[in-house]
Amino acid sequence: MKMFDAICSKDSEELRRLSCLFNQSGNKPAAVLCLDHVFVAGFQFQGLTVHTLSTCLEVFSTYAELLHYYAFLPDPCNNDMVQKLFAFKVSGGGKFSITPGTFIHREIGGRDKTRKNLMVVLQRSLRERFRRVVLQENGAFLATKSISPCLAALADTCIKLDCNRSHVDKDILSQDWYNTLVRVHLQQVMILHMVDQIEPRSEQQARQRHVKLHKRDNGS
Repeated sequence: MKMFDAICSKDSEELRRLSCLFNQSGNKPAAVLCLDHVFVAGFQFQGLTVHTLSTCLEVFSTYAELLHYYAFLPDPCNNDMVQKLFAFKVSGGGKFSITPGTFIHREIGGRDKTRKNLMVVLQRSLRERFRRVVLQENGAFLATKSISPCLAALADTCIKLDCNRSHVDKDILSQDWYNTLVRVHLQQVMILHMVDQIEPRSEQQARQRHVKLHKRDNGS
């Protein structure tokens, strides 16, 4: 099967392509599995142009939406696709079986294997995973120089030996470049907006302060 071949060979481009096809056909478990393997190694945004970054954010946004979908299902235990994705099976009388060695098998540990505990573990684990992945991506985004062009460099007046902003080649400056720069910031805002409903207010405020400090330090 193409998906498993791509996973084994760590072919990120093929996994992105397959995830799009799966998502369009409604096969969310296969789509999220593909993207899980795309982003398993973290986020390599540094050195990307704003156009390439925008494409990466579009793919990640799809991944975040899929994680969000599963994290906020009201009754994940009775969802056939969730059972398929996490390799467990619910039977009559509130009983279920879990494949050993899987994510859910590790998470539920020594708890009583009741349907209620399964639902609690699923929802808590998936929401925490969703939150962690998005905040890791946001950290990588903020560290990306291409989102903060150096205006002094454009005027040939930057004298910093280790400037933490992007020195953009003047030849690439255009309306399209500027529009794409604006778009990547809007894309990131929309990605972070998905976290707000599960992140405590105090942590939202701390994150927003961090973003403001980042912008100030970069002269934004």
